[in-house]
Amino acid sequence: MTPVEDDVAIRTALAELTEGQPPAPFSRFEAVRQRAVRHRRRQLAVAALSVVVAAGVAVGIVGLPGLREHPPTTRHVPTWALDWPDHRNGSVPKSVLDRAVVAYQLSYAANGGESTAANEANNTVLGPGAPAAEVAHAAARYPLVWYVGQTIDHGQVVVVMFEMATPAGRMLVVGLADSSEVMQNQAAWQDATSPWVFSSIPAPNPKRPPMAVGEFATGHPVSNPDQNPDNWMVVLTAPDVQRMTWTVPTTSGVRSPTVRTSDGLVAVDTGQVTAPVLITRLLTAQGNALSAPMQVGLPGHPSVPQLAALPALAEPRSFKALTGGSGQGDFENADSTFSAGHKKYEMFGACYGPRPLAIQVNGHAIGTMSCNSQLQQLSVPAGLLRGHKLDVWVQTSNWTEYRVDFGSLR
Repeated sequence: MTPVEDDVAIRTALAELTEGQPPAPFSRFEAVRQRAVRHRRRQLAVAALSVVVAAGVAVGIVGLPGLREHPPTTRHVPTWALDWPDHRNGSVPKSVLDRAVVAYQLSYAANGGESTAANEANNTVLGPGAPAAEVAHAAARYPLVWYVGQTIDHGQVVVVMFEMATPAGRMLVVGLADSSEVMQNQAAWQDATSPWVFSSIPAPNPKRPPMAVGEFATGHPVSNPDQNPDNWMVVLTAPDVQRMTWTVPTTSGVRSPTVRTSDGLVAVDTGQVTAPVLITRLLTAQGNALSAPMQVGLPGHPSVPQLAALPALAEPRSFKALTGGSGQGDFENADSTFSAGHKKYEMFGACYGPRPLAIQVNGHAIGTMSCNSQLQQLSVPAGLLRGHKLDVWVQTSNWTEYRVDFGSLR
């Protein structure tokens, strides 16, 4: 039997599943633009049920509701965990935090970390209407050390950070969820999906703690919630870090603010970024604790913020767009009902970032688009459009922002 490439097999299976369905509305991609990163991360979490790295450029200082009113408390920290404060500030009920822990346990179980019985038990506990005591009992199955558990982005997003000693070893976990999907004790895992998106790595040695643990979340400016989303950055460092300086290119220029921490914690709106956010200084009473700039994320696993969107493409008036998309990272749109007419078909696009767009139509490469933010055009050979099928596939890096359209020219 001739070997079949994994990506070809997956794409073929997807095409068969969508056979007979109407084509996706062209406006769909713009309608979900403001939720693109959260949605993409959630898809990855459903597919892999585990580690996904996800979670900002304004000049404000720490913006966590209630942080000043509920300062971190002194607590006993086991020798296997980081001796960093507990920053939970009361903005998220304990029952919601417990559901987050059990949701992570379930994703961990789905990757072979626990038995199927434990998996099913957690799934039952996570259902809507489960008593808080049952959820709390399930959350306490393994030793747990909390670092962060509060809302950011004016209460729109919940972020959690904790370490947990599982049978397979200690894990450092970061999680995100939309407040509207978890704050009323909704199901934290249902029909193989979860509102929680987790990133995790083996916990670091507490004798050699990481310089910082970070995450990005997608947010919306309160003054104009319809505009393109900002990023919110949450960074946790050692409690003796008093200030943090970071730098990033944005749509309004390069920014390099210095912000105060609260016992090592920073949460700030970074605006609409166009490149990685780099932490450049972590200032303690003894000086800069950072020897070289570092990206935001879990140690060794940089997080990817949502990049600023490109404007609408200035395509010729004679071009009729049939389908398209925008975002960052790989993109595919399959339409099993497409039937080519006697027309000239083209791909238009624009992008910025480190990697060009490699574009395939129906499994055949038609060329690449350089990422210089300028309008690019590729012709689609008529021979690739025979039959009732259209499969447009864009390959690029997660740090490349793009917008593409497929259609016909009169």
